[in-house]
Amino acid sequence: MKLALVSALLFPSLLAAQATIRVPADVPTIQGAIELAQTGDTVLVAAGTYGELVDFLGKAITVTSEGGAAATTIDGTGLFDSVVRFASGEGPGSILRGFTVTGGNGGAGVGGIHALGASPRIEACIVRGNTTGSSVAAGVGGDVRMVDCLIEGNIGFAIAGGVWGEAVLRRCTVRGNQGYDAGGIALTGNGRATDCVITGNFSQEGTYGGGVNLAGGGTSLVRCLIAENTAASLGMYPVSSAGVFTFSTSGAPLILNCTITRNFVYSPYVPPGEDCGGIQGPAQIVNTIVRDNDGLQIGLRATPQAAFSNIAGGHPGPGNFDLDPLFVDAANGDYHLASGSPCIDAGAPQAPLDPDGTRADVGAFHFPQARAVERNGTGVNPSFLTSVTPPRLGTDWHARIDSSFLPGAGLSVITIRTVALDPGILLPQGELLVDGHELFQALVPSSGGPDDLFVPIPSLAALVGRVVHAQGILLAGRRARLGNGLDLYLGN
Repeated sequence: MKLALVSALLFPSLLAAQATIRVPADVPTIQGAIELAQTGDTVLVAAGTYGELVDFLGKAITVTSEGGAAATTIDGTGLFDSVVRFASGEGPGSILRGFTVTGGNGGAGVGGIHALGASPRIEACIVRGNTTGSSVAAGVGGDVRMVDCLIEGNIGFAIAGGVWGEAVLRRCTVRGNQGYDAGGIALTGNGRATDCVITGNFSQEGTYGGGVNLAGGGTSLVRCLIAENTAASLGMYPVSSAGVFTFSTSGAPLILNCTITRNFVYSPYVPPGEDCGGIQGPAQIVNTIVRDNDGLQIGLRATPQAAFSNIAGGHPGPGNFDLDPLFVDAANGDYHLASGSPCIDAGAPQAPLDPDGTRADVGAFHFPQARAVERNGTGVNPSFLTSVTPPRLGTDWHARIDSSFLPGAGLSVITIRTVALDPGILLPQGELLVDGHELFQALVPSSGGPDDLFVPIPSLAALVGRVVHAQGILLAGRRARLGNGLDLYLGN
């Protein structure tokens, strides 16, 4: 008797009304709960290790853990198949969230997550320690949508070690994987990776992308770090690319605001000269750093178009330059820009502004510049609050209030809060422009003229690039006057 029928007899309430099926409280296995689930249901899995294989059976359901990926594992060790399967054309309504997926041995199939012909969502998962013999990927294969995932330590002997397909990756880390033609990821069709870190991957004899393989003019990399990947050639031919390899018969893949650096070539049997550690193949390169890779920075097979990029040895194109990017600590893997980097504000003028409101930087990580921008709602408030120094982390931000705008003022006050009101709230005292939790406050006795106030800004990593909102206030007894606001971009 199938598990679904047994469950219907023993737990009829589950089928009748329950939208959340708990594992193991209601059903002992994840697969058993999936068999019971209907469209829109949630399978909620308690922390622990589940030695089983999971198939979504084409259902638009959410399978999620209570404790997150670090505490909840689906382990396929010894079961010799893909650990999680989306094999019935599942779409984005099929969601896997918060699991470690490990121990898969796909043989001729994907090792970790099989989604060939499907486009499910994979969120906050770890895909680690899976293998395949002849399939397209050891970690994840298919047209998946992956967000906030870690794909590491997967080994494939065909194409990709980490991820293959028309996948869309956002804020993912792909590291320490091994593949034949692509150590990290191989994107097809309109596949793209945004805000991803692709490091420490290794491609074997195929050499077509130690880090990334882009197949098709619709593929793209945006704000990605591709560093410290390795491509090997044990035959009598050069390494195509240790960093990014591209191939397209129509159009060129886009590489935008990326950092491609310190990718390594292992090619002991071919004289040096054509080995490429940077980018090989057709591409549109914009606002990108390509430096300090083994061999050629730009390969010889096709000449990419580049603009406003920092490329070692130089490259033709508007805005390109060849200068030390001044990474914070490249030797220890920190490829953020240090103060004074020539990549700051050097991106294409027509590109979207950085989050701090300044011209686009070059590379994967923008340099968060401290700045204050006046905001005054409908303009009914007098502008008496100004910024004297930028609001830099680890310093006292120096601001000034002109207290002459309220005769008899006794206190000059600055409140700094989390939320900007737009539109503001009109009060008898003026327009309120800030709301939310108060982060800082400063006040001094009013002098009837310019009053200097100092607000300590902690040196906390969590504050880098954050925008907070200040407003000036003058108090005279029971009277108050609201002034303009300042948007404070906290930075270096």
